[in-house]
Parts: sequence; C-alpha cells; structure tokens
Amino acid sequence: MCVEKVVILQDFDEARIYVTLAFAFLVFIGLSSIIAVAVQLAFYSYISPAPLKPQLDREDLPISSRLGIFSPLYLFPVASIVFALIVELSCLKPLKRNVIPKKRMFITITMLGYVFGAILTGILLTLAYQKIYKK
Repeated sequence: MCVEKVVILQDFDEARIYVTLAFAFLVFIGLSSIIAVAVQLAFYSYISPAPLKPQLDREDLPISSRLGIFSPLYLFPVASIVFALIVELSCLKPLKRNVIPKKRMFITITMLGYVFGAILTGILLTLAYQKIYKK
C-alpha cells in the first residue's frame, strides 16, 4: 500500500514538471512575439518618423518591408517555435506508439502553446501594420 502511494506521488510530480515546462514554452512564445512586434515598431519609427504610405513604390520602403514574411524581425518568434519543437521532439520517441498520458498532456499543452503563439504573433503584427500604415 505504501509503495503504491509513493509511485502515485512520483507520477504526479513528474506530470507537474511536464505541465510547468509546457506553460513555460507557451509564455516564451507569447513573450517572443510581443518582443518581435516591439522591435518591428521601433525599427519602423526609427527608419521613418512619419507613417509610411501604402502607395509608395517598393524601392522606397525599408528592406524589411520588401522582404515581407522573410523579414529578420519575423525570425525571433519563428526561432522560438522551432526551438520549442526541437526540445519537445528530442524528449519524445516518435517510433513508440504507446505514449504515456503525462507526455500526451505535455504534447497537447505545448501544441496549444504553438497555436496561441502563432495567433498572438499574427494579431500583434496586424495591429502593428495598421498603426504603421494608418490612413
């Protein structure tokens, strides 16, 4: 009876570690997207104090605007998501079919973190562009 209680408590502690790591990834991705938007806004306000007009020629825009999705300022949130995926996949054995419930919960929460980070990045970048290209 005592041995069963110890095993259950150890499983609970291990599950708590997985959940804590998953939420840390979620916070890291959310913060990285906010930092990327702040850097992008600072970069644009430094390059041109007046809001850019959408009708400008492409050659007149800063290089990061011409690059679009390949702008260096998008690399920070993308790099954080790739880093989190690499860390998660290194912990997971892909060939093993029986994933224990704790790892399944960890994977589910981190995937929700990636989705949340991507949505947050999209919303914040949209707001940033609306502020920059204000009519």
